[in-house]
Amino acid sequence: MRTSTSSGTALGSVVASLLFSRGESFGFDNAFTRTNQGSPGSNVTLPRNRAEAESLGWVQSVRDDGSPCRPGLGFEYTEGASVHTQERPLSLFFDAGADSGLLTAMSLRAWFQNTSSYNPDSWPAPAFGASDSTERWLTVNTRDPAMACEAGTRAAADEDALGDRLTFNNAGARVAIPLEEPEDPDGAWKSGACDSNMGRHWGFPLDADPASGGLLGYDHGVHVLPVNPMYSVVDGPGLGQITALAFFTTEPQVTQKSGGVWDASGTPAQLCAGNYCVDSTECVFGASNSVFHVFFIDQWSAPAQCPNGSPDCPAASRQFN
Repeated sequence: MRTSTSSGTALGSVVASLLFSRGESFGFDNAFTRTNQGSPGSNVTLPRNRAEAESLGWVQSVRDDGSPCRPGLGFEYTEGASVHTQERPLSLFFDAGADSGLLTAMSLRAWFQNTSSYNPDSWPAPAFGASDSTERWLTVNTRDPAMACEAGTRAAADEDALGDRLTFNNAGARVAIPLEEPEDPDGAWKSGACDSNMGRHWGFPLDADPASGGLLGYDHGVHVLPVNPMYSVVDGPGLGQITALAFFTTEPQVTQKSGGVWDASGTPAQLCAGNYCVDSTECVFGASNSVFHVFFIDQWSAPAQCPNGSPDCPAASRQFN
């Protein structure tokens, strides 16, 4: 039986007191990767701590004011260079732990030419390091933001953990992303399509009244949180646990085909059916979007499959396991 440890709530009532913390890492096989469209079936390993970051070629960013730690986030590292670029928009943050420095947060940058393509609450102007006025960012904390720049003592088990929470910073309100699949497919978080190599996708409409929202209609970049958590629906030790996060934009970004890290722009209908549909027949989350996936499982071997595959539109008709 699947259990829910972090129930959905309307955005206005999401506060720090609702953060999910169970003293162990989310995910269920200690993987941490991003997709690699250039070599399907072989994801790119992401560092779990500062020592791994340096061994994998990630470089610590230097702040303009000379202070090494980003308040509420941690020590920033970027893949292959000391600054982020449109080709390498992901930053990972680690704490000041003397042994290895643990993961505390992640940020993802995106560039928008049309201000109507995004919600400025979800994609605010970066707090530091912006390259131009079109650049926006989002942040997700995996540990207590108040401790991001501290070097506290930790239990041995924490050294292998990715964190004890996933919280999305939306207009200063930390939206708790459930670490286990919600029980109600039509609560504040809405159940969507299920992909065999990822898990069940969920979305968070930003309407004041969750009952009036949903995943059907237009303007998903504005009215839906731009992150879809996914969960395993296969019986076994990972049932109901979070498997991945999919970040999306409604303007194309630099994809892996062009030397970037975003997935190929354009989402096949079978993958967004049940997530982003205009109505019962038409899927619109297509050619203009880009998606970036971060996995907390081994995507190609862990039991995160969806035995029933992806449902058709609309979201209301999908099978909920």
